[in-house]
Amino acid sequence: MATVLVVEDDPTLRMLLSMHLQSASHTVVTATDGLDGLSKVTSLIPDLIVSDYNMPHIDGMAMLAAVRANAPTASIPVIFLTGDTDPEVKAKTLQLGAGAFLTKPFDRKRLLDAVSEQLRAVEGRRIADVARQAAIATDIQLVRDHGAVNQTARMAMLGAPPAKANADDDEDRITDGTVLFLDIREFTTFAEELDSTETVELLNQYFARASVHIVNHAGWIVKFSGDGLIAMFEGVDATGQNHALRGLKAAMFAVVAARDMAPWISARFPSRSLPPFAVGVGVHSGVVSICHIAGGDKGSHTIIGDTVNTAARLESNTKGLGWSIVASHACCSAAGARVRAGREGQLTVKGKTRPVDIVEVLGLTPRAGANAGEGAIYPVIAAAIEANSAHVRASQERAVEAPTGFSARDKSGEFSF
Repeated sequence: MATVLVVEDDPTLRMLLSMHLQSASHTVVTATDGLDGLSKVTSLIPDLIVSDYNMPHIDGMAMLAAVRANAPTASIPVIFLTGDTDPEVKAKTLQLGAGAFLTKPFDRKRLLDAVSEQLRAVEGRRIADVARQAAIATDIQLVRDHGAVNQTARMAMLGAPPAKANADDDEDRITDGTVLFLDIREFTTFAEELDSTETVELLNQYFARASVHIVNHAGWIVKFSGDGLIAMFEGVDATGQNHALRGLKAAMFAVVAARDMAPWISARFPSRSLPPFAVGVGVHSGVVSICHIAGGDKGSHTIIGDTVNTAARLESNTKGLGWSIVASHACCSAAGARVRAGREGQLTVKGKTRPVDIVEVLGLTPRAGANAGEGAIYPVIAAAIEANSAHVRASQERAVEAPTGFSARDKSGEFSF
């Protein structure tokens, strides 16, 4: 389990805290006051600090400030214990970076629940950091039709937008585009069953597959974010397809890629209790600001604005809705009649005065003139989305409430949620 530093000047309470934590299989080191705590935190680098707030020599606020100011200890979570009910004290410590604040008297359950919550958050950040660094540092070998990836594809993996003719790569600009947010469902379960190296291997395996489809549809990956990614599409590609249609097609093929992970996972981790691999995708079209971030040899780019925030909210609500792909009505309308829509509804987005009209994306209809061979892919897409949605719903079956501010209606106009 974890190594926990207990900082408490009251010997009775210090012993009680140690007993509670040791009963949960944690290793406990104790300190008698804030100064003693600072000395031990720098030499020990514990996983977690549980500390009294009011102590001799230096109080909890001063100790926390020193912990946060020292790079090796800055990310250690701190839980404060105090009999002080002043809300201003709590607000200041939380603002400075305290993870939790327990008011005395407290019981064993409250303490261990707070400890577990803080340790889960640390593990989640650690896994995300490992995955992010692996995605950046590793030259993930993408394959397009069993061939090598060209330089444009590699640049898409590195977070640089496709080059614009007569444009400065470092120039900030505003454009119409489509933003895609993707996240792996039940990633915490995967991370609990796999070690860090295996988790990174799983992420790289899926991201390599999904990234091919983003690149093939003339998109670029803005960034990998732990167990998810953000992609951007703009303009019209060489075949005349606009960014909205390309973004939705990339989303659909990313779901197909998730379904196709099953054989690899079964072969690679045959004895593990892993959930079905599934993803949730949010897609929205609108005005996007592309900004250059200085740093390194070339720097990088990111995207900001209301369109980005809305796409993120759409993805986050795939869980509660049980949908594989949640797209805005604006995106689907811009994409055209080939997009097969399911349920429709509205979603309240923080900061927007009006709800966003949303659509469940179920697949594509064949393009005009498609031959039998080309047409075979469309049932595959639909089946993958249906299976993925079933996995998403199964993982949320204990959730009994729809997302706040959401209402849905089927094609007849009757509310179905």
